[in-house]
Amino acid sequence: MKGFLPFLIALFLSFSARAASVNLTQEARAAAACPDPSTGVPLLRARYKISGAHFYTTNATCMAQLATSTWGREGTAGIVFPTAALSTVPMYASYHQQETTLPLDWYYTTSVSDEATWDKSKNYVDEGVYAHVFSNAGCGGVPFYTLWDPYNQVHLFTADENERKSATSMNGGYIEMGIAGYILQL
Repeated sequence: MKGFLPFLIALFLSFSARAASVNLTQEARAAAACPDPSTGVPLLRARYKISGAHFYTTNATCMAQLATSTWGREGTAGIVFPTAALSTVPMYASYHQQETTLPLDWYYTTSVSDEATWDKSKNYVDEGVYAHVFSNAGCGGVPFYTLWDPYNQVHLFTADENERKSATSMNGGYIEMGIAGYILQL
């Protein structure tokens, strides 16, 4: 009996250490499946001053050119990945040209079937893969919300929870359509 209690304590400590190492191993594996955030790039946002359309790009030169026209810079929406990275999925872009030379609305999605629906039934033009984002919050991503303004017929995409709440409030005019993907915050 004297040796039985120390044996039970040793057995308990052995299982506790093993359980802790399993949890640590799972956390290490999860971290290893996520891309290095420093390999991401800023997703820049601009607003068309005439219709309120929003445009997103990872190309700083493109943003600088837009800013000299009727587009205003609105900062950075978050961080995305320019090429495929661990745990990311493609984010597709489509635009609707309407009756001008400038596309007046963009639609972003990680769903191939969703993109095809917008392209075919709503006369949007497919721009292909625009960036790579997460399909869930597992790697620290935050929701990149899809909002729709039925009055101006333009989309707004945001990872800013306060902006989402304001835009979808009674005075905001936007309708929430879901989550386009998950991006990293600045």
